[in-house]
This record gives sequence, C-alpha cells and structure tokens, in this order.
Amino acid sequence: MIEFRWSKMDKQDNTPILKDTEIDELAETLLADYKPQLLKEPTPINHLHFLESYLGANIEFMDIYYEDKPIWGATAFNDEEYLKVFDRENRRIGVRKLTGKPRGRFLRFTIARPA
Repeated sequence: MIEFRWSKMDKQDNTPILKDTEIDELAETLLADYKPQLLKEPTPINHLHFLESYLGANIEFMDIYYEDKPIWGATAFNDEEYLKVFDRENRRIGVRKLTGKPRGRFLRFTIARPA
C-alpha cells in the first residue's frame, strides 16, 4: 500500500489541502499499486475488496434510520458524544465521535452506496 503525503493542512481541523492535480496524481499512484490494469482498461472495482484487502479496513454492515426513513450515512458537526441514528427496529445506535480530533467532529460512516 502506498503512503499518502501532503504539504498543507487546514489549521482548524487538520484536513489535508490538495490541488486537483495532486488528487489526480495520488489516484493514479494508488491504482497503479492496487491494480495496474485499471489504468489501461478502466472498469468498476469491487469496493469491499479494495477496502478490506488493500486498505485493511474492518467493515461493519448496518442499516441506519432517522425518523423511520433509511439513510445511507451521515456526517454531523456538533458537540454531542454520540450521533443519534437508529436501526430498523428503532433502537438507537451510538456512533461515537472520533477521538483526537477537534471536538464535535464525527466520522463519516458511509463507505459506498449501491448504484
């Protein structure tokens, strides 16, 4: 797996700041490392395979709801310890905010949505 580097960071939340050309270069480098053939013949990738095998992510599947309506995910910016989302049976799911980040930032927890 390649190591991503950037030279500028947002001073408030430490978000990397990249130019469009830098993002394109990183994407090409990543594809060349993950599956070089994709640079010659672009095709859809199995995002779960990429996340688990290449990035080493542990993926947990869960249907989430807000006010009885399914949602694909969320990003919240508030000071609560947990983001209030619910499962199919209307049980609250506590999505805890990231530690070590500025107060009130929560992890975006949608990795991909079916087409």
